Amino acid sequence: MSDKKEKVSYFMDKIFPEFVKSFLGALLLVFATWLGKGSTSKTPQDLPFSFGINKDLALLIYFIVLLYALKLLYTSIKNLIINIYDSRQLFFNLDDLDDPDFYRTLVTSISTDGLFFYQIIKGKSPSYNAINSTGLIEISNPKCAKDNCLTEVVHTKTSFGRYKYRCPSCNNRVKSDYGVVTLIEQVRLIERKEILVESIRKKKEEELQLQKEREAFEFLEKQSNQDPFDPFGPDPFAKK
Repeated sequence: MSDKKEKVSYFMDKIFPEFVKSFLGALLLVFATWLGKGSTSKTPQDLPFSFGINKDLALLIYFIVLLYALKLLYTSIKNLIINIYDSRQLFFNLDDLDDPDFYRTLVTSISTDGLFFYQIIKGKSPSYNAINSTGLIEISNPKCAKDNCLTEVVHTKTSFGRYKYRCPSCNNRVKSDYGVVTLIEQVRLIERKEILVESIRKKKEEELQLQKEREAFEFLEKQSNQDPFDPFGPDPFAKK
């Protein structure tokens, strides 16, 4: 519920005002165009809202109004696009990672989101609870995925809120709607899901193994209670 309230609040604080500014800018642009429609008139009095001033001065004022309308419209649309992209970003907190001191072994692997590679460090520790036997310790910054370059990329934010990534080694360039923090958080969520799925699978395997051991123990216990001279049990067809 709070998530929904935050989105509504962000829309009202950031996006809605830019909608209003864009609308006003468009109205001002239409108004300025209408003002300039009489620019071919021969007398100043024929110009809308000229108030009898010099025709050239009136045209200059119209031109300034037109430029202001265009600037307002451009700025509003630009801010609107930036705010929409910013609303899609996620937040990454180091507290969401696990403490390496709780795990006996650290394992390094490479993960990918389709655009970049990430170095993942996981903790492994034998545990009676399979859900807690694997931890996510560290996620690196995005690395270049072209030809397995693996160089950490640098990034800049564009004028319209997108992100440009460049590899300093091979000069590979990639554009994305998401910043570094959001990319890392997305990888963290995926890795957490994979750890949970793997842990549940191991838990089921352990439970199945315990069930088999229990059944084997019960079978052996039943066998040990039988007559040692009659290991196969009493004859079911024998007459009582």
